[in-house]
Amino acid sequence: MIKVEVKYILKDGQRYDFCSAIFVQKIDVAARKESGNLKYDFDIPAEDENLLYLHELWETQEALDAHAQTEHYKALAELKAKYVEKTIIKKTVV
Repeated sequence: MIKVEVKYILKDGQRYDFCSAIFVQKIDVAARKESGNLKYDFDIPAEDENLLYLHELWETQEALDAHAQTEHYKALAELKAKYVEKTIIKKTVV
């Protein structure tokens, strides 16, 4: 399995708009329906309004690679360009 932990450092005051866009476009719903996806959950920390975490778990690297080719993945990239200052990704095999 492949565990992916994503830390989004958002542009000042943009977390609500970023989250809203993700949920309105149902990017999270689409990712959860993908073959090989075991987890795709956002964590919204109370202590810092400019942070957002995404926790993913994929059965195989192939499933994760296929995820990166989807339309909703590309839509998320467009949202990141608009709302995110920096993205930190940690990937581990579990």
